[in-house]
Amino acid sequence: MTRRSVPEARGSARPPLEGKVAIVTGASPGIGAEAARAFAAAGAAVALAARTADALESVAQDIVAAGGQAIAVTFDVTDAEAVEQLVARTVRTFGRLDAVLNNAGGG
Repeated sequence: MTRRSVPEARGSARPPLEGKVAIVTGASPGIGAEAARAFAAAGAAVALAARTADALESVAQDIVAAGGQAIAVTFDVTDAEAVEQLVARTVRTFGRLDAVLNNAGGG
């Protein structure tokens, strides 16, 4: 299997997701944290969401230290009101929402 990258526009060094905003749920451990870092490395502002505040803050700090934009939001994906608040805070902070990666389990 070959690995394909996102093509860049000719003569452009802009990150492929520059100006975009993503929410990543389950963003404090493992796959979610790495996905959040990948979105940020590609230029997206990222709203990190999970139940574990300390781990979540650590990932957000890593992204900011690397020059990215991130907010950490402690929440439970099984709480519909919390999900609405996550989306609202993301839009309030970054002005838009372009993508959601739902990596959180509900169990």
